[in-house]
Amino acid sequence: MIFLAMLLSVALSLSKMSATKRFLTGRSCYAANFSSSSTLWPEIASIDKSASTGLPESIEAKLMKLYPSDITPDPTIVAKQARDYYQPVYGYLRHLLKLKRSAGTPGPVLVGISAPQGCGKTTLTDLMQELFREHDYASVAVMSLDDFYLTAVDQKTLKEKYMGNSLVELRGNAGTHDMELMMDTVKALQSGEKCTIPRYDKSVNGGKGDRAAKDEWASFDKS
Repeated sequence: MIFLAMLLSVALSLSKMSATKRFLTGRSCYAANFSSSSTLWPEIASIDKSASTGLPESIEAKLMKLYPSDITPDPTIVAKQARDYYQPVYGYLRHLLKLKRSAGTPGPVLVGISAPQGCGKTTLTDLMQELFREHDYASVAVMSLDDFYLTAVDQKTLKEKYMGNSLVELRGNAGTHDMELMMDTVKALQSGEKCTIPRYDKSVNGGKGDRAAKDEWASFDKS
């Protein structure tokens, strides 16, 4: 079985998507005329007929469920998000899977998503997981760069080692991630073997966060 492995990270600027906007609802962002105006996304981003039946409506329904119960989103905005952003992204990722299948090469398609906080990275990956599970019978593993922050103990050690360096006092900046753990996890996903993906709990330790216990990590098996 072919599967996707998606890594989320935060960047200071968005990739070169055309006319990117963030809605006032704060729930997601979309690229106006995403599938037609951006040179980064060729015609293959348009969904093919084998998966197009009822797809926009399915995406819209899933997006509606992501809004808080006390918010009633504008249906026209949700429809535009589905048509101009999520559907083309799904179409492009689906194309990558087809290329992987046709090449017969082992391992997953690795996809990196980098964007500022609040742009909808989690919304995007949650939706892609559902779409590929329903329409393509493909497994999707999702991990966030945040999940590889140092443990609270290791972060404290780092702070004490470089006392006075505000860049490493708290999690977030370069140097505050467990790169060895991240690379081991990526390699495990690449191998196609069953593996666990770390999770980080930002709510504990007075809001400073700590790595979750291993029994709370996500278990992934492509089968």
